[in-house]
Amino acid sequence: HFTERNWRVFIHDDGRLPPEASPAFVKMLPGVRGISAVEADRTVLDTLASYPACREYRLAHPLARKIFDIPIHTRADRFIILDSDLLFFRKPEVILRWCDDGKDQCWFNRDVHEALPISRSQVREKLGIDLWHRVNSGLCLLQKSAIDLNLCERALRETNLATKNLWLVEQTLFAICASARGRGGLLPAEYEISKKPNASPDVVMRHYVGAVRDRFYAEGMGRLKKTLFP
Repeated sequence: HFTERNWRVFIHDDGRLPPEASPAFVKMLPGVRGISAVEADRTVLDTLASYPACREYRLAHPLARKIFDIPIHTRADRFIILDSDLLFFRKPEVILRWCDDGKDQCWFNRDVHEALPISRSQVREKLGIDLWHRVNSGLCLLQKSAIDLNLCERALRETNLATKNLWLVEQTLFAICASARGRGGLLPAEYEISKKPNASPDVVMRHYVGAVRDRFYAEGMGRLKKTLFP
């Protein structure tokens, strides 16, 4: 609605979508393509056969599908990842410029604080990479070639990344890959992540992270309804 463009939309199922979900998505978004967990497993696990640490992590946590499945499945050079707890309220000019300019860059939400399962110094020592600060992968604008499976394998094997806080591993792998590429950065503040009850008045988008997930409905949907149906 806000971009006034048509998009090739893919919905990746982590295996927990109910049977009625896919027909509902198709009804709401004509042309949407669903990728089932079974279909993804067949393709991705074969691709990761040469990357045993990546494959082990992929089998261990559903969020691993973001860092592996989407780059493996897409035929595009660049793509956008949207978590299902995002709402847009205005035209996302920054995203549209990224789509149009063709630059080899990766961009992410700015998290409310640093959320890493390992230290930045360990990443620097083991991988020789200075990590970008406060990367959140709820919204990602990505260059496919930036997602380096060899680098992900090294990160999982040579650091203790996968030994705790598995829900942060995928986000950290995105940060490692993008920081190694070194082109792009963090989206401006109007692409908001916050723990406030209400989004700032001028936000383009808000990512309703776990601490404020209830506000997706109590604040976000009501605000969006007023915009779409004044």
